[in-house]
Amino acid sequence: TILFKRGDIFLEDLEPKDDGSLENNIVYGAYGTGEDPVLWSVDLLHRRHITIQDMHFDMDSGGGGSSKTIAFGCYDVESIDIRRCEIENAPQHGAYIGPFQEVQIIHCVFHDNGGGFMEHNIYLSGNGTPAGSDNIVIDGCEIYNAGTVGIQMNPNGDSTSNFLDNVTIRNCRIHDNEVGIGDYGSRNLLLHNNSIYNNNGIDYYNDQIGGNIVSTGAEIYNNTFYNLNPSWG
Repeated sequence: TILFKRGDIFLEDLEPKDDGSLENNIVYGAYGTGEDPVLWSVDLLHRRHITIQDMHFDMDSGGGGSSKTIAFGCYDVESIDIRRCEIENAPQHGAYIGPFQEVQIIHCVFHDNGGGFMEHNIYLSGNGTPAGSDNIVIDGCEIYNAGTVGIQMNPNGDSTSNFLDNVTIRNCRIHDNEVGIGDYGSRNLLLHNNSIYNNNGIDYYNDQIGGNIVSTGAEIYNNTFYNLNPSWG
């Protein structure tokens, strides 16, 4: 367990160099009282069995930082837990996650990430080696003010190999983005008990790639959609 003092600002990137184990995650978190510690970004490259919790990632917090444009980078990861974090002001994406196996994002806030077109609060990707991404739960989060999409799902290539399988989005508030949720290639998406509102474009967008409908098996229920752009939705 590695803890950062609440109330302190660390204008640096968090880059774990080691993996946890199946029995024990390495936990990065906070101690003390006051506001959660502020860091610039976190880079989980090829990491396994890591927990990040009770931290605030702000890429506009002043001072040094890095040349990175993504606040939460997760490339080729497995068994990653992100809990009670705030992620904001990333120039490109709040979080880029993929390819991945077994990820949980619980009770986090993503906002004001991405400054323009195709820049998102959360970007889920199936591209990489190994191809494909499996099993992610986004639960109890608030996701707003993205450059384009609140949660974007994209295989980034051939959906038969780069699929996003078993994505669960539940109990979230997704609002005031250009698009609420974009789905370019999921299998067995479970989208339930969310409030999705005040988005300027489509709230749930299922696309076609190469003439084939690539998203299959979605279950969408018990969500509340409202105040959509009248020409979309």
